[in-house]
Amino acid sequence: MANFSSSDFRPYVIDTSVAINLEASHIAVEIFEALGRPVVIVDTVPAELEGGRGHGAKVHHAIADWQRRSLAIVVQLSAAGNETFESLIAGSAAATLDDGEAATIAHAVDTAAIAVIDEAKARKISAERFSALVVASSTDLILDPLVLAALGKDRVADGLFYALIGARMRVPRERHAEVVHLIGRERLPQCLSLPASVRRTT
Repeated sequence: MANFSSSDFRPYVIDTSVAINLEASHIAVEIFEALGRPVVIVDTVPAELEGGRGHGAKVHHAIADWQRRSLAIVVQLSAAGNETFESLIAGSAAATLDDGEAATIAHAVDTAAIAVIDEAKARKISAERFSALVVASSTDLILDPLVLAALGKDRVADGLFYALIGARMRVPRERHAEVVHLIGRERLPQCLSLPASVRRTT
């Protein structure tokens, strides 16, 4: 897995959990506008959410809104992408991914885009199988310098907080300190998706 850089302007391919996190942040539209690059969603993602209730239904509607605003496009896997997808969902549970993650990685590999995924297992498998694939996280998108410049630290901090409490967003270890600094220690106890050791930071 190659290192992510916010100065790499290739398209982002976001998976289901990332769409959920961004919707929960309440600033997804502003994030996409600030990033100013294509955001791609494989049709497996809205299919996973379709017919769902609660947050899933809200995210499904949000994806449709992002499409209407020309902020995101929903695509199908190519034949080559579908082969990679099948290889990622077949096998033992320890070595396979759910459909949304597998489709996201497959399309990113096929199109040399950046895969945006948060789950540790998916990131581990990506690193093991696709050394050239660049992987980013929801946190990387929310804390992108372009987003901070456009929205300001206070709005980004609130968006980050909402994603943490509303979607239990996972934050990569290397961004823990930055997240703590931005959202403030007084809000940490509510962010249950952060490790307890981070929430106890004093």
